[in-house]
Amino acid sequence: MRIAALALLLLLQDPPKAWIGVSMTLESSVPKMEGVSAKAAIRVADLPVSSPALKAGVKTGDLIVGIDGKDWDIDAKEIINAFRAAVGGRRVGDVVALRIVRDEIEGMPAGPIEEEVRKRGELTLRHKVSLIEIKVTLEARPETGSKVMKEVAIEPRAWPEEALAKSLVEEKKLVDAYADVRQRLAKLHTTADAFRLDRVAHVHRHPWQLRTSDVFFGQYRSQYRDLPAKPARPRDLAELREWLRATRQTRDEAFKALSADDMKFLDANLDSLTNRFAEQIYLDSDPDKERYARHVKVLQLAARVDLAKLHALYYALHAVVSTDELRAALTKEWEAKGKPEGVFYDQDGIVVSGHGSTWHRNKADVIIDLGGNDFYTNPPAVLQIDYGGDDAYEATGAWAQGAGRLGVSCLIDVAGNDSYVATRWAQGAAVLGAGALVDQAGDDTYRGDAFVQGVALWGKATLTDLSGNDRYEAHYMSQALGLPGGEAALDDVRGDDHYYAKGTKPTNYGDYGIFDAWSQGCGLGFRQHASGGVGMLVDSAGNDVYEAGNFSQGGGYYFGLGEMRDLAGDDRYIGSRYNQGFAAHQAVGFFEDLKGNDHYTTRQGVAQGLAWDECVTVFVDHEGDDTYEGGAFFSQAASAHNSICVFLDLAGKDRYRYPQQAAAGGNDYHGGTSLSLFVDAGGAADEYAGADRNNAILFSGEHGFACDLPGSIDDALKDGAFKKLIR
Repeated sequence: MRIAALALLLLLQDPPKAWIGVSMTLESSVPKMEGVSAKAAIRVADLPVSSPALKAGVKTGDLIVGIDGKDWDIDAKEIINAFRAAVGGRRVGDVVALRIVRDEIEGMPAGPIEEEVRKRGELTLRHKVSLIEIKVTLEARPETGSKVMKEVAIEPRAWPEEALAKSLVEEKKLVDAYADVRQRLAKLHTTADAFRLDRVAHVHRHPWQLRTSDVFFGQYRSQYRDLPAKPARPRDLAELREWLRATRQTRDEAFKALSADDMKFLDANLDSLTNRFAEQIYLDSDPDKERYARHVKVLQLAARVDLAKLHALYYALHAVVSTDELRAALTKEWEAKGKPEGVFYDQDGIVVSGHGSTWHRNKADVIIDLGGNDFYTNPPAVLQIDYGGDDAYEATGAWAQGAGRLGVSCLIDVAGNDSYVATRWAQGAAVLGAGALVDQAGDDTYRGDAFVQGVALWGKATLTDLSGNDRYEAHYMSQALGLPGGEAALDDVRGDDHYYAKGTKPTNYGDYGIFDAWSQGCGLGFRQHASGGVGMLVDSAGNDVYEAGNFSQGGGYYFGLGEMRDLAGDDRYIGSRYNQGFAAHQAVGFFEDLKGNDHYTTRQGVAQGLAWDECVTVFVDHEGDDTYEGGAFFSQAASAHNSICVFLDLAGKDRYRYPQQAAAGGNDYHGGTSLSLFVDAGGAADEYAGADRNNAILFSGEHGFACDLPGSIDDALKDGAFKKLIR
């Protein structure tokens, strides 16, 4: 009976999805040759190390002109989608026959050409173009674990922009097309890898609820959000030792599913994986196939770690943020010993120093300094507290200043104008761990190269600055970056702040002078391997400046969720491409500015609200006389390839120095359509590039609505008033 039940369960389960293992681009022309009728083809851009196509003999650069004995006879833009459908509709073990045009040089030596020339004196090479058939046996994609996506239990809110969109859809008789794109987004989560966020699935199922910020962010304060219970707060050395013991125990529980050899493997390969990802973004494009295999194993091991325990570690760190009782107890011991400068207590991994200017360079579990202008070059401690002085924290190598690697680290600086300098993985960072940096006062400077200032991969990490006019400087993958399994935040509470994230990584798009950044509220995944995490940048007050390269300022990539919120002040946002509310490849992006006369600009375009390839993005500016410029293409409520994008400017006299809002399409990746909604509400006389668009609703193909309303959205909906504005 039990065997029969098991057999029935196996029959009811979805079979593993068939995988051919080809990264593709569209090739608009095919060499003319006998037997080939296709006018366009699929170019094999890359083959992962475990690719079934690679095993069968397919090579990078091959042109796939047909499948199963027939060449492509459809429109070029439909070829990739047709190929995906043909493969996706088969089972693991099925054979697909690829018709391939191969252009190669015969006689090319395997080693360096110069060496071969010296050896043989000359080379005889022959150019050859041939048509071949390669049969590929489909396999299941190598998994890093899987999960069933849960529905997030929330009370939905009726947002007026949804009602306006539905009314416009009905007016233009697009009900079926709208239902289709909604269904396509919901189906993205039929299957999911182990790190997929329930929150991302929720937004794809209910895109208009992304602005229900209480669901995800609320009046967000990173260290207290979703606090499961009030953790123990150490008040003296004895309780601090107990807190340290409990923290170590929780850390061990998080990794109990892994063996000692597994832990050793992770320790040896974590930096290799993150460095490779920073170098090229796509793990499976690695020419070193043995290294790629090791990186896949890291993902598989990470899927077995108890991330909930790592989050519990994070909350345990914040039990010591308010440290008045502990400080009083340590001060009393210091006074009893005659108020010495330097270290006066060093036992059981706990080091405490007095009010002198101390150089802390040695490793310890806990480092506490009562005052003075101190210099810190020590490895990250489980807990590090400095109670006063203008301090300098500097690291010439990775992992410092509140960075948790396979464990936990928290740095708390209570007062002073401090300087933090690091290279990688610092200033509130975590990989398979929990990390936090909390600076409670002063005008501070944070500097680093990459993976700094609130970055998490399989864990939780934050940088929280409670006051002061601060400067955050980084180059790449920093300032609230959530990688797979990670929750990361940069939270600045008060002051006029400056955020900079670009400088050393030229863009993969090849535009000279433009940098990639992946920073300032970005959720980023390992494409085809592990869904992205959540990255949140929140600044609560002040006139702030944000400057970043591509893929920054509130957005996601490959099932990641990125958010950027500025709650007050006249702010300036400077981007280049994929900035200021963006999403690409099944991701979610959210950008919100609540108050002030703000200035948005980009060096290129693709900004200020855009969604590309099965994404949902919302951009909201609540009030103020704002200026939007740059954005030379695909910006301000732009969507493509089965996406939904919403741009809302709800008040003020605004200037739009970009000629097209609410662009929609193309949609050749998957078929179907997209939906773009641009709304400028409030009734002020706005300035548009080109023709006056005040008090008008314009419609563009597949399917975009650009709405300038004489009042609020609710006013436009009342008695169908919006219909009179449609041109």
